[in-house]
Amino acid sequence: MKQHLYACLFSNGVIKIGRSSSPKSRITQHEIRLSVVGIYLIQSHFSECNGDVVRAECGLIRKCDDVPGAYKRANEWFENLVFADVCQWIDEFCKQDFEQRFIEFLPSYDPMIDAKLRQEIAAQIGLNEQYIYQCLTGRRNMKPIQATAIEKITNGAISRKMVCRTSWQSIWPELVEAKA
Repeated sequence: MKQHLYACLFSNGVIKIGRSSSPKSRITQHEIRLSVVGIYLIQSHFSECNGDVVRAECGLIRKCDDVPGAYKRANEWFENLVFADVCQWIDEFCKQDFEQRFIEFLPSYDPMIDAKLRQEIAAQIGLNEQYIYQCLTGRRNMKPIQATAIEKITNGAISRKMVCRTSWQSIWPELVEAKA
């Protein structure tokens, strides 16, 4: 199944980025959802990915997040980006073998933690597999009690740092000291 990266520019200036096997349908879903609160789709762009769309999306998110002055509202929603730049980055990430070229943008997510393994872990601690995936790829931070449970269940193969990428230092300062 073909996979795509996409971007939507909304009337409030927010840009939504993401991935989908059906980008037109996904963009329409966002458009409908936001129109009920008076926010309208201004422009959209999508491109078919040649390689691993998950890694391409992670690279795109990191690239957007690294722009000076950019504000990440939530996961894949950004303010203060130039839409034309985001479209160009989408095209670049979709065309490249970014495992070689864009490795510096990727979070340290182990692709060996596949969906089946995530499902098994999720079932053991009562979480959704996609929630675990989002935490592992840096889109969300897991609740501390859940992160501790995952670390324990996996005997440290999935650490608290891996699922709380932006919050672990403030939650577990002892891990910061141990790092030094």
